[in-house]
Amino acid sequence: MIATGVVFVLGLVSGAVCLADQQRMADYYIQIHLFFLKGEKGSELDTAAKQKEILDSMPADAPWWERLVQKTYITYTRQQESKTPRFQEMMAALKACYGSVDNIPADLKGEIHDGSLKLMKY
Repeated sequence: MIATGVVFVLGLVSGAVCLADQQRMADYYIQIHLFFLKGEKGSELDTAAKQKEILDSMPADAPWWERLVQKTYITYTRQQESKTPRFQEMMAALKACYGSVDNIPADLKGEIHDGSLKLMKY
């Protein structure tokens, strides 16, 4: 009986640890897909830099748990960004070329969106 409990706990912990990265990346790719489909207002594609600005702008008397949640989200977002260096390069190039992601031509957005459809089934 104890061995079964230990196996269950080990399975639960290893599953959570091993799947966390997969879940984080699935979430990021979904947000990228939505970003090119609906734009900035239709997705939750955040950057760690923007989230750091939010943390830095929090009032000094903000509850500690709000700061903790924001710090955790910054780490989460940094991990997503670190796993997608080519996407980060592409976004930097698009912003440099068009000034704002909202100014990207619709046909280019459509091409990127259509290419990402292949990933969405996974």
